[in-house]
Amino acid sequence: MDSGLYDDKLAGEITRDTYDLKHASFKDQLAQLEERLGTANRSHTNATVQRTALLELFQRTSQIYRTRDIDQKRLIIITLPKKTKITEARKQKRSSF
Repeated sequence: MDSGLYDDKLAGEITRDTYDLKHASFKDQLAQLEERLGTANRSHTNATVQRTALLELFQRTSQIYRTRDIDQKRLIIITLPKKTKITEARKQKRSSF
């Protein structure tokens, strides 16, 4: 958009002051968008790290469960989410037999 504005300025269709105002506005909008993009990227990265950590923990749960006493096993069972995609997928496989 800024290049079209510059062409208008060169052609004499807008004044230098109008060009300067519009150009500054475009630069501000671009800076805001870049900031929002950076925030979104950081948020996405944090969510990915958290999901990866949870997945690794869930994958190790059966190994941990086998080595714990009954109270610790009860806590593991209570703490785990009741419905996970893995659990639901396994139920579907079992019911299809």
